[in-house]
Amino acid sequence: MTMKQLSIIFLLASCQVSIDQHKHSGKDFKSKAAKEIKLEDGKGRATDIVTYPGGDRVDWKFVQLPEGQHAVKVRLVTKPARKNLDAAFNVYDEYFEKVGQKKATRKERSKKTKTLTLRGASGKLYFQIYAPKRGDAAAYKIEVRHLPQDSVAVSAEDVLSQIAAPPSLPAVPEPAVETPPDGPPGAGTPADGTQPEESKPSGPVIARIRRFESNGGKSTTILLDKGTKAGVATGWVGYLLNSSGKVVRSSRFKITSASSRKSKAKVPVSVDKVQQSRKVQLSPPQ
Repeated sequence: MTMKQLSIIFLLASCQVSIDQHKHSGKDFKSKAAKEIKLEDGKGRATDIVTYPGGDRVDWKFVQLPEGQHAVKVRLVTKPARKNLDAAFNVYDEYFEKVGQKKATRKERSKKTKTLTLRGASGKLYFQIYAPKRGDAAAYKIEVRHLPQDSVAVSAEDVLSQIAAPPSLPAVPEPAVETPPDGPPGAGTPADGTQPEESKPSGPVIARIRRFESNGGKSTTILLDKGTKAGVATGWVGYLLNSSGKVVRSSRFKITSASSRKSKAKVPVSVDKVQQSRKVQLSPPQ
């Protein structure tokens, strides 16, 4: 699509009273249909268009990083349909926790390039490129480059961009309801300054399956709602539970990664069995 065509779509669509944000979107307006940005020699790029009045407000892309932790530089170059229009982007990790963003603020709207640097990135990174306001429309190029962890310095602006509140968008995956940490209000470091011992689960931990993805029939990758905050760690052993709370036969698995409130595993059963279970029992390795 040329810039002339984009401008025509903008002018026609902006006359409408009601705008369907995704009327002309491809499948990639949802995170589960994100298009991969292939990395070659540590670099990758993709080009596309987002247009709020044209009914293609959101695009999702992702990259698969090599094993280990990396510093990642993300660069979004925009060509707006006309002056003062813009696009912005959010970055999510493989658990769909937001790790960075570049908004289309009044200051940023004067810039055609938005750059963000992340540290400690691993696994998959998802990029949500979107037209923020009702009239926004722009062609864009997003460039991703991964570097060794200690090879780049992170600016104060990048740090702030990683903790800012996200905009309200219908295409963002809904966060799961998380259980608050145990303990009475005000629990923490005692008055004498000694640190309390980290609590450990006294028995098996029951976790819910938040997301799952087939690996080709005989195994399924699952994302659980319990992580290190609940005592769960990489190497823990788990089993699927049926609707009666009993262990599903031949469903033994190990936790492959864990963050503060999430963990991930590969289960040796089909998606159908996972759908029938939706809960697991986790225990430390014996």
